[in-house]
Amino acid sequence: MIVTSIIALILSGLKPNLFLFIVGIFTLYLVGTGQRYLKLKNLLKEEKPETIDWIYSGGMFVVGFIFIVWGMLLLIGKQQMGWALLLFGLIGLLSVRVDWKNYTGKSQKKLFWLRGHIARIVGSYIASITAFFVVNQNQFPDFIPPIIFWILPTFILTPLIVYWIRKFTKPKIEGKGNESLSV
Repeated sequence: MIVTSIIALILSGLKPNLFLFIVGIFTLYLVGTGQRYLKLKNLLKEEKPETIDWIYSGGMFVVGFIFIVWGMLLLIGKQQMGWALLLFGLIGLLSVRVDWKNYTGKSQKKLFWLRGHIARIVGSYIASITAFFVVNQNQFPDFIPPIIFWILPTFILTPLIVYWIRKFTKPKIEGKGNESLSV
């Protein structure tokens, strides 16, 4: 997925495509931080975030603000792609806020690293599948409204994120045979 994100960024530069650029940046951040969260299991004990963690989050912080400002400018110019920029920017900034809380020990979430991993990796698939549908929507029947291509992956995969986070981060109850990870 990291290689795919980088290729998307390269292609969006070779043949200018704002949507591909947005998805490439956002997916790179989600996959990068999602993978890094697996390495941060002991962050609250003895570990500290590494430079790459701050690079991913700091980069998304800057890009998130750029996306929001750029999105507003596009919307002022009556270009609908502004909504995508605003959405990706806001989600990115909210994710950076979670990173900061986790990296500085201010998070109250048990198994934050597993929650972060699940949400980010599945989120990267949502972004990639959405990009695939949006770019190839002309290959589907004309009666399907274009908004469906934008929301279908989110609609299907977000409940799975919630399910998996609840399943794997639920506290273990003594004597109940719960197979979830203990907190």
